[in-house]
Amino acid sequence: MPSGRPERLRAPEGGTVLLCLGDSITHGHIGASWVKTLRARFVSQGRLVANGGVNGQQVWNVGQRLDSALTCRPDMAVLLIGSNDVMAAERGDRAVSYVKQNKLPQTPDMPWSIGALRALVPRLRAAVPRVGLCTLPPLGDDPTHPVCDLVAQYNEVVRELASEHDCVLIDLHAALTPLLSPQGTPYEGSPGYVGLVIGKVVLTHYLLGRSWDSIGDAAGYGATIEGIHLRDAAADLVAEQIAEFVESAS
Repeated sequence: MPSGRPERLRAPEGGTVLLCLGDSITHGHIGASWVKTLRARFVSQGRLVANGGVNGQQVWNVGQRLDSALTCRPDMAVLLIGSNDVMAAERGDRAVSYVKQNKLPQTPDMPWSIGALRALVPRLRAAVPRVGLCTLPPLGDDPTHPVCDLVAQYNEVVRELASEHDCVLIDLHAALTPLLSPQGTPYEGSPGYVGLVIGKVVLTHYLLGRSWDSIGDAAGYGATIEGIHLRDAAADLVAEQIAEFVESAS
């Protein structure tokens, strides 16, 4: 688990808490950590950043652990969740694998995941004074891949919910799209392939000391390391977008 879990975090007297909820993109062990960047930025301001990212999770899982995450009493929260839901909707074998991995009550598809998001957002908004809803980053660099249509469909719901529930829209997809490689390296989402590639990139980074950017370059991706998780430049952009959300409240 990453440091600064929300269940273990309390703001000091006069301090504040930013709660970051999500999956591995928020967790920040596979790929670059935008949460770590935010912590360094806010440490002198007395603002704690709670890392509520859990690898592999889906919208339904965040709903199940929301009450526990809220024990850190955040005054702001950002929600970046749904990439695994989109990947499940794109491939039936991946959807089946998530049922066991995430202890889901049913095989996930897009309508079910969107329903879970529609249930989650008002709960979060009712508990936290200021909430930012993030659109999903691109999956892969090929805009013609079918998964891109699912990302667009999901992100449209995020935009609707931000408007309906008085949340701030943080459009990460728009911010990261200019980073995509012109060669259009496609996303590949089969469970076996993803597991193998993630294991390889993690070993390459943590054992061989190669940067996430260099790993992304070698694989031909512009915003990610393997089509899913963020490289350094992309994580820096995410951190900047979320810092703007936080600082605009001042």
